[in-house]
Amino acid sequence: MVKLNGLIRCVVLGGMLAVAVPLHGQQEQPVEGRIVSVGLFKNGLAVVRQEVLVTGPGRYRLDNLPEPRHGTWWVESDAVVETRATEGELEIAFPDTQRFDFQRALAGLEVEIRFKGGSLAPLRGKVARLDHNSPDSSWDRSYERPASNYWSAMYPGLPTGTGLPPTPFLVLDTGNGTSTYVDTSQIASLQVTETTVSGQARITVRKPVLVFDIKETHSPQTKIWISYLTKGIAWAPSYRIDLTHPQRLELQQKAVVKNELTDLHETEIQLISGFPNVRFGHVTSPLSATTGWAQFFQQLNQRFQSGHAATANVMSQQALAAVAGGDMTPDLDLSTEGVDIYYHSIGTRDLDEGDALALQTAAATASYERIVDWFVPDTRQANGRFIEEYQRQQEPERYEDAAWDAIRFANPLDFPMTTAAAMIVEGGRFRGQTMSYFTNPGGEVVLRITKALSVSTRAIENEEEGERRIVSIGGRTFRETDVRGELSATNHRKEAVSLLIRRRFSGELLEADREPTVNQLEEGAYYINRRNELVWNVDIQPGDSIALSYRYKVLVSH
Repeated sequence: MVKLNGLIRCVVLGGMLAVAVPLHGQQEQPVEGRIVSVGLFKNGLAVVRQEVLVTGPGRYRLDNLPEPRHGTWWVESDAVVETRATEGELEIAFPDTQRFDFQRALAGLEVEIRFKGGSLAPLRGKVARLDHNSPDSSWDRSYERPASNYWSAMYPGLPTGTGLPPTPFLVLDTGNGTSTYVDTSQIASLQVTETTVSGQARITVRKPVLVFDIKETHSPQTKIWISYLTKGIAWAPSYRIDLTHPQRLELQQKAVVKNELTDLHETEIQLISGFPNVRFGHVTSPLSATTGWAQFFQQLNQRFQSGHAATANVMSQQALAAVAGGDMTPDLDLSTEGVDIYYHSIGTRDLDEGDALALQTAAATASYERIVDWFVPDTRQANGRFIEEYQRQQEPERYEDAAWDAIRFANPLDFPMTTAAAMIVEGGRFRGQTMSYFTNPGGEVVLRITKALSVSTRAIENEEEGERRIVSIGGRTFRETDVRGELSATNHRKEAVSLLIRRRFSGELLEADREPTVNQLEEGAYYINRRNELVWNVDIQPGDSIALSYRYKVLVSH
């Protein structure tokens, strides 16, 4: 049973300070909200749509108050509805594992305390009821961090709405109008001796609730739809690619859904892929009981770059070529329509809080080609100077020069392949695991499997001798230098290999063997030196070698 404290309370209403006046005897009717659908992103955010049924005008109470992200809380109904977030007192069975404030939770109950060491006799008494007005119950006009926010960070296990941490002393009424202060650190055991008819001790805890004030309805049964963005449930995709058949691969897409939000019953679950702009995904709405104005403004003032852990993660969608170490813009087909956010429904599910669900979401076959993928990174910075050694050590994968056995195929699904882990198997044996990036239907996918140790490669560059012309651009001086590069590879295998070579460089191409494809990278559009990539596709017979040369000029900052 939930009861609101007092006759007059300060509450947050619509982002402003308001006072809840006495309800004049009007009882709040408890209602249950059913989560009809959840759309899951891969960074921990979810779009929740919840349904609440009411029978007419009045006040209704929803005990499970959500924690929406700022700007995403919306209430829709054909009735006139106002919502109010406040706190109530909920009477529940005595918990045996949850950390909580003993003074508040056990107030009014008879207890027996036994002390550590056994030197003190057991103590019996009734837990005193104390005034627990906390600093977070009012608006701090200085916008300083409220005590509740500080202590919730220091003690993550505290229930929401407690405001202050557990007190170091437990105050007991031991009779004759006296109070005894017990050091909680010296308590060996505490037994609640007062029980209910069911035999379980009952305690009162504070809990956030949501009150609907229905002014007017147009039907005997009215639906209220609540939608918001929140954290607590997400999905993680992965792929399994079987290369047992020499010409056709088998592709399986799997999803793991983990629910840390709330119990879901007959809820439609939709898996979302794309790269949406969620500007305030890290900001908790002031409607939430766990945030105050100080925390809200602190979060609001935070600035995150795309891909920051607070707004995304390594599984975030990126329209990149499916190649490790590369960021070529892929060839996009024009088969999709509208905004590039894709919903894939896995149907209606029951999923309790804490449960994880793994299921296959798609399967297809496709022809594929085995290749050796050799990516040679740029050795220069944007100003033409060489990459420093400490930069190479900080990002070894980015500057790695190595050849990899890989497969190349077209996305056979009728929807985009999302960014996900991809495991490659063959004949029931594990071959490797890599990252598959967002790829449209029919788009080219290149997945690396294992290093091609039997294909030796070598890449060298040297500045050519001669006069160095000095160029002045924007008040800065640069030295113009001609560079010659050579690429060589030898096939030590018994079969021919198809070698894909991608060589990055900064500058202006002068000449290159075998007419490679030249791609200008977007990142070099605003640099003094253009960022380019040369792409060759060559076949090397068993025991044979190839050698390729190229020349370019680069401006080097003085």
